[in-house]
Amino acid sequence: MPGLFATAVLIVVVHNTAQIQDTTLNPAKKTVEDIFGAAGIQVRWEGAIEPTAFGIHLIIRRQPGAGPGAMVAGALGTTVSNEDAAGGSSFIFYERVIMFAHKHARPVEAVLAYTIALGHVLLPARRIPLRD
Repeated sequence: MPGLFATAVLIVVVHNTAQIQDTTLNPAKKTVEDIFGAAGIQVRWEGAIEPTAFGIHLIIRRQPGAGPGAMVAGALGTTVSNEDAAGGSSFIFYERVIMFAHKHARPVEAVLAYTIALGHVLLPARRIPLRD
């Protein structure tokens, strides 16, 4: 019976500080939408998160810098919760994504998409980061 259940919505705000080209980022976004869509979750790429919505700030960086990502050399990213609101911030380390993709002969867009969707949006914060 279509229409009885509301579709879950995940708001994602992308901060592309790694300056990934749209030719790489857009196919990754589409794959993320497909992954969540199969579970009945709609992904909306927005510029901001409404206070009542569940959302993730996705920060794509070249390297981890300091923090949890720096402590695990093979981490492709890490997630930090926001104690005051639903959601949090996920950091993706693009140079590590590229190295992983090349090492395992996989498309960068696919590794990026799965790192975003499975490793750093679905896993709760304060977990061991996804790594190679």
